[in-house]
Amino acid sequence: MNFFDRFPFFRIISPAQVSEVEDYEDLISTLSLPDADDRQVLAAAIKTEADLILTINLKDFPRRALAAWNLTDKHPDEFTTDLLRIHQDDVLTVLQEIRARRKRPPISAEAFLAQLERQGLKGFVTALQTLGASL
Repeated sequence: MNFFDRFPFFRIISPAQVSEVEDYEDLISTLSLPDADDRQVLAAAIKTEADLILTINLKDFPRRALAAWNLTDKHPDEFTTDLLRIHQDDVLTVLQEIRARRKRPPISAEAFLAQLERQGLKGFVTALQTLGASL
């Protein structure tokens, strides 16, 4: 189970999840995006009736192209920060569980936050630090 699986009220797809989707290939050739290689992500999102494409590559998913399919895109940092604001207790619980599973080697709260920041979640980490969140 990944972080986002804990929040089933969002239908989200990320480029990493495309391989989990079946029968979307026929849509690819009908779609147009600035980077043709990203059409598979859009096709998978359409097939799964996703609400959101979670990507660091926002420039290749123009809002106009997504709006035709009632989709939007968000950077993971913006999404996790919003999620923290709306579902603070749930997000903190999930982060504590993720950190607790890191046993070999264990990871300190500071190192865990640094890892999240290196993964591009700088705003999220800042929001966690502002809260004084105990991880």
